[in-house]
Amino acid sequence: MSRPWTLRLSVLALVAACLAIGYVAGRPGAPAQPASYLEQLTEILDLSQSQVISIEAILAEEDRAVDAMLAAQLEGLREDVATQRALTEHALLGQLDDDQRERYELLAAGTSEQR
Repeated sequence: MSRPWTLRLSVLALVAACLAIGYVAGRPGAPAQPASYLEQLTEILDLSQSQVISIEAILAEEDRAVDAMLAAQLEGLREDVATQRALTEHALLGQLDDDQRERYELLAAGTSEQR
């Protein structure tokens, strides 16, 4: 019979804790998020609305270009890793006898099916 009261008390304590956390996080003295680069430029340089729009497009284009460069480098890295793995596997297989090699091939086939 005391179990429902314990559950209610636990729920009330949880609700009170959530409200307290929300109050602390949302109070006026809570630190605000830093201004974006564009917001900083706008404020410091007193940019007009048309300048903000133009600079926003320039920055967006830079983001796309950087993303493309990173993707290209990542693709090259994937190829390098695949080459290194193939070399490692070849060296590993060279250390195994026929029975071990056969068991390794079965293990490798099972691992590639799980991916």
